[in-house]
Amino acid sequence: PALAMAAEAPCCPPDSEPFLAADYTPRGASRALEGGTTIYESMSTDAGAAAAAATRGVLIFPDVWGANSGRHKVIADLIADAGYRVVMPSVLQPAWEGGIDGDGLHPSFDMASGQLVPWLKTIPWEENIKPKTAEALTYLKDQGCASIGLVGFCWGGWACCKAAAEFRESHGIAAISICHPSIGLEDRAWGGSSVELVSSVKVPVQFNPAGNDDPADYGPEGRLFAAVKANAPDSETHAFPDMRHGWTMRGDLSDAKVARDVPLAYSNVCNFLLKHVK
Repeated sequence: PALAMAAEAPCCPPDSEPFLAADYTPRGASRALEGGTTIYESMSTDAGAAAAAATRGVLIFPDVWGANSGRHKVIADLIADAGYRVVMPSVLQPAWEGGIDGDGLHPSFDMASGQLVPWLKTIPWEENIKPKTAEALTYLKDQGCASIGLVGFCWGGWACCKAAAEFRESHGIAAISICHPSIGLEDRAWGGSSVELVSSVKVPVQFNPAGNDDPADYGPEGRLFAAVKANAPDSETHAFPDMRHGWTMRGDLSDAKVARDVPLAYSNVCNFLLKHVK
């Protein structure tokens, strides 16, 4: 049982945004691929954007609350409107206490419990996440997407780096955009090196860190940003000093600063994709 796990260092910084339930009617649809991977898929209803999506795609990795939480499907539909076939696979399985529709954390999860990293360790890349990612990327490729971008939130930033390192050549991974990244999980959960992980990416990377994401990692002089920029000089980092980790998916839009910075981050993501995933 999850509660029997030993407590460990958290994935997210202290004072991160809390869980937010999805409150949005998505345009796309969820379905299972032939191999059993569940995806949310979105395409634009605009003829021009749909035509562009015939050859380019985006795969989204959600934060730890999973694909059915927060504003994940909002950004999926917005990216689709920029001219991409978008898929978001449910990969955070086994879910914690059933998660939300079988993916990610249950809304009752306490981030202060120290149980997050032990739970994430029950979902290893090689056995759990990689096969689902491969099926979703192959689906995009089979639909004609020769160029694919990856977008990640929190934990999903770590997954983006793993996927780019693994599938860049075979599936045409062209760029990564990450909001409030938690790439340090490579060190804390898996005993690896986050610097080595990002150094293996080899495509342009965009960081959109919050004010409580470590600038020593994600700032202009940060070690992880330096590592990605060494491989891809077109990499970017855009700090959001007024925001807390998780704000794009879970921040309170009744707060004027959050309402200002959520669309700004979404714009950053879409513009970066348009620049590199053609």
